[in-house]
Amino acid sequence: LKENSHSDGRIIRFINHDVMPLTSEPGDEDEKQYEEGGVLVVSLPAGSIGLVFNKATPPTVKKIKETSPLLDSGIKVGMRVDTFMIADTGKIHYHLETKELVSLLNQHRDSEGGRIVRFIPEGIPVSEPSEE
Repeated sequence: LKENSHSDGRIIRFINHDVMPLTSEPGDEDEKQYEEGGVLVVSLPAGSIGLVFNKATPPTVKKIKETSPLLDSGIKVGMRVDTFMIADTGKIHYHLETKELVSLLNQHRDSEGGRIVRFIPEGIPVSEPSEE
């Protein structure tokens, strides 16, 4: 940082490890997701994700379309959306209703890797917002 202290436009990104892992080393095959205890964090591709959610809170994956770019992501029917993060702003959304989730997905549909979703299996409690 010191070497570039005179440069304009420097950006520092702080990451909440509970929601998103550090960037993988170059050459790592899987830079978009990780699993721990059945939890799956996925950086969604731009466009349609090909997932159908039920109307429950939290939203639960009801179906994965055959055309979904997430077929090999590890997401399974029955997994619940725990958090939704907009990478550009770092804002994390908790306790979403399906309607809210779909609205956020659509608002940020052109964001490649900018929509990060934490999926949890049945039996794992949903995350609570951290107090800051």
